[in-house]
Amino acid sequence: MNPDLKRERKGASFDATATRERFQKLVADEPVFANDDKYFLSRVQNYERVLQKVVRGIQMCIEHNITPEDAEYLFHFIGEEFMVALHWSMFIPTLQGQATNDQKLQWLPLAQTFQIIGCYAQTEMGHGSNVRGLETTATYDKATQEFVLHSPTLTSTKWWPGGLGKTSTHCVTHARLLVEGKDHGVATFIVQIRSTDDHAPMPGVTVGDIGPKFGYDTQDNGFLRFDHVRIPRDQMLMKYKQVSPEGVVTEAPKKLSKLSYGTMMYIRSRIVGGASSTLARACTIAVRYSAVRRQFSDADNEPEKQVLDYRMQQYRLLPLLATAYAFHFTGRYMRNIYDELMRNIQSDDVSALPEVHATSAGLKAVTTWMTADGIEECRKCCGGHGYSKFAGISDIYVNYVPACTYEGDNVVMCLQTARYLVKTARGAAKGEPLVGSVQCPAQKVADFLCPRTWVDAFALRARFCVFETVKKLDALKGRGLNDKQVWNEAQIDLVKMTKAHCYYTIVRNFANAVEKVEDKQLQAVLHKLCMLFALYQVQRDLGDFTCSGYLAQEQVPLLNEAVEVLLSELRKDAVPLVDSFDFSDHFLNSSLGRYNGDVYEHMYKWAQKEPLNQAPYATQPPGYEKYLKRLLNGEVLQEAIQNKMTKANL
Repeated sequence: MNPDLKRERKGASFDATATRERFQKLVADEPVFANDDKYFLSRVQNYERVLQKVVRGIQMCIEHNITPEDAEYLFHFIGEEFMVALHWSMFIPTLQGQATNDQKLQWLPLAQTFQIIGCYAQTEMGHGSNVRGLETTATYDKATQEFVLHSPTLTSTKWWPGGLGKTSTHCVTHARLLVEGKDHGVATFIVQIRSTDDHAPMPGVTVGDIGPKFGYDTQDNGFLRFDHVRIPRDQMLMKYKQVSPEGVVTEAPKKLSKLSYGTMMYIRSRIVGGASSTLARACTIAVRYSAVRRQFSDADNEPEKQVLDYRMQQYRLLPLLATAYAFHFTGRYMRNIYDELMRNIQSDDVSALPEVHATSAGLKAVTTWMTADGIEECRKCCGGHGYSKFAGISDIYVNYVPACTYEGDNVVMCLQTARYLVKTARGAAKGEPLVGSVQCPAQKVADFLCPRTWVDAFALRARFCVFETVKKLDALKGRGLNDKQVWNEAQIDLVKMTKAHCYYTIVRNFANAVEKVEDKQLQAVLHKLCMLFALYQVQRDLGDFTCSGYLAQEQVPLLNEAVEVLLSELRKDAVPLVDSFDFSDHFLNSSLGRYNGDVYEHMYKWAQKEPLNQAPYATQPPGYEKYLKRLLNGEVLQEAIQNKMTKANL
């Protein structure tokens, strides 16, 4: 055990002792889940290895009586990006949410027992966020009571769906519903794309993997084209929109129309909580390494200082740690309001649908942006060693950063939330109190450390941004621009407004959660994290808080001092706080983030496993005889000189 980490844990101001989770032990004890050679595998090897882990994980769920809900934790701690992830997170939820009862009886048992494996094939090469622009067609043939699915253009090719490339046998796909020449918009269908006997593509189906990506190597993102593929009429998911045998289309009531995108709301609500876990992994690695790493000293006769003792390192890392905790509580809130909406829908109460849709979209954007940026900052906080694959952070980053674009591009998500906020603002009662009528009461540093003060501040800032944006929209409209032109011209303000609303939501939920904590020691440290998250965001967006009239210029030095006080007080709890995430060494798979702090030992040990250091390359690298030896013994230069002389004599 590294002595610095041991001392860090002894100095905690709260009890961070926790029993290793049952599932982490199951994973660590199962040889199939070993990942010690993960960083040296090719993409093909990685795919097969992860497929092996999927199969073993499914078996263990049966052997250990693990419920479907708990299976999520088991697979989470295996620590891979699974090619069947969308089967669980989107394919099955789409069937549950959009299929009729008869369709559920037909398809869900097959999906839940893995007799079929599905993916979610919505995105096309030419259209992603603009669902209305999808080009794939589903033409109803009344004579045969079939839909004919067709990809009429290159850009109509389904492109990017995870699990589509090599794994899935079926997909839920979206296509334009054409009945007797009339376009009825986008509808959802379940389609078999590969044989369940030999996995060959079905007739009329062209399907494959889209090739190398920035990351996500174990995920077989794919492409899919239909060439007049016929499917039975009952393979259109008809809970909200129906086509009768005679070709009569029944549209969903307007209030239920957005429920056809219920799967997207579900996955976005999960993404918010997932951001916490992902950022927490990067923070764990960076904080532990910063406690182990020593550089420079204050005097020649003193030991080198821990990197975590440098104030700038604290300022870079501790707000990210606070953010991971903030996202945890916001993720819990997001899941709760989504679950409540689903329960209310059973009673035909969809009144909360617009708010849940807007909130899930905005929080998806803000949390994924902040998490992606935070992971990269954690890497940089690890110095040069952070660039090594062994650090574990590069894999976290490349596997997470697509979250900023999948399940809705973040800018588009912000604009969806903005539309809701503008509509709400315009519907507000006349005589609403003017923003800027409340001012920050803080007169000393301690006054800045009250969560409710900043919940109010973020609420005021959010309202200020909304009303300022509405004023701009009205001004643009007054210049004669049409609605689409107005919306385009105001996009910067609209995105900023959405971010302000989301920050308020996050701060509010963090503060609410802290108030409910009964353990006083734990509540005290969570209170500091909550305040650090809030005040750090105020520093970053200082202009909004001063322009809104809430914060006076002379209060800014007090704000800055309050942040430094929090950094000092949280410094001693930094390692225990990341320990509280309870990530196993197996799960982190990081030389820098080891629980015992044996950083350098693991770096050296893992380097010995590099294939270039193994036979037959232990002495001579690949290409030695053909290239390197000839360069070293002068043959290459002699050959060049001879070639030059030959050309000169021609």
